[in-house]
Amino acid sequence: MSVTRKLIVVARRKAATTGVLSGNKGWLLIAKLLSPGLALRRTAMTTGLFGGQPGWLAVFGLITMKRVMQSANRRDSRILATEVLRQGQFVRLESVRKPTKRELRAAKRQRS
Repeated sequence: MSVTRKLIVVARRKAATTGVLSGNKGWLLIAKLLSPGLALRRTAMTTGLFGGQPGWLAVFGLITMKRVMQSANRRDSRILATEVLRQGQFVRLESVRKPTKRELRAAKRQRS
């Protein structure tokens, strides 16, 4: 691993831990911008899609397809309960709103 690559990895880890510990979104953004996946996707898009190089265009297509398939296969639902209904009984379905990150953090703090 080159010295430049090591420095980027160290800087990314430092930005990520600082961002998580302080709650500062700026540090998290810096960590995301330094991620190798984002750098590869950015290079593939600019060189392949806009630059016209077919090899990088194929890389961009593969990365994009992988992301689309992951989002399509994401599972957001859960089985909460199963019951056998008898004659005359009925079912009422309601959707449960997914909690925001802020609500999840607040709940985690309350448990601690």
